[in-house]
Amino acid sequence: MLYDSDQMSGMCPYCGSTIVLTAGEMDNSIAPSGIIPFTTTKEQVAQNYYKWNKFALWSPERFRKGKVLGNLVGVYVPFWTFDADTVSTYTGDYGDNVTAGDSTTTKWHTGRGVIDKFVNDMCICGSRRFCSNKMLNSVVMFRPDEILPYTPEALAGFAAEKYTINIDEAWEMAKNSIRGNLESASCQNEHADYYRNVKLSTQYSNIKFRYILFPVWLAACPYNGKIYYVVASGHDNRGNCGRPVSVLKIILLVLIVLGIFATPYILYMIMVLVRLLG
Repeated sequence: MLYDSDQMSGMCPYCGSTIVLTAGEMDNSIAPSGIIPFTTTKEQVAQNYYKWNKFALWSPERFRKGKVLGNLVGVYVPFWTFDADTVSTYTGDYGDNVTAGDSTTTKWHTGRGVIDKFVNDMCICGSRRFCSNKMLNSVVMFRPDEILPYTPEALAGFAAEKYTINIDEAWEMAKNSIRGNLESASCQNEHADYYRNVKLSTQYSNIKFRYILFPVWLAACPYNGKIYYVVASGHDNRGNCGRPVSVLKIILLVLIVLGIFATPYILYMIMVLVRLLG
């Protein structure tokens, strides 16, 4: 974790351990070029969380209506963004839907061509701890004009995680994501509905990157011996969280569904018995 000049230690919001960095450890890192400041407070996030929980109908009532939210901790998470010009040659199989009467089939053809595409702000999480965290990445959304120049004072007392995925590794990850966009672009270039077995050869130029810090609120909700995590954007009202599922509610639902479908059969059997006995 990185901290401003007045805060060189702090507590990890996930594991609760104390983290201390020396100035030397910080000096080996690339300094952020931009930051998206916190614009939502922990009070707003807590209020939103309990609103979300009201709609968690499959969670236990004690969790859904109780005060289960742990202490919210504000953290700046590192992200890399990339811009680049690309020129790609491609070949692949492309399918078109063909409708004849009531039936629809897919007609495939081999396509090849060249596509030019500008990649704008391809965003890659710079934290190895969070890069595969779907909950966190689902709340990260921003426009380029919302990024402000970074200054140490911009942290304003918040913790900021140091990137653990360096620029070279992040660029390789970005190229994997870009490839998916280019495959889709080749499908559009072929005016097709589907694509498969696409091979690409891509040249990149005018590559630019930014290292930015994005604000998130993190919390843990302990319930019945388990931990359910909460992640919310510090920039807008997006949020995501884990919740327990009530086994009792699921059983009741199954019984109700079985009862609905079984009722006509039960009535039919009663009518049959009445006729036999009558």
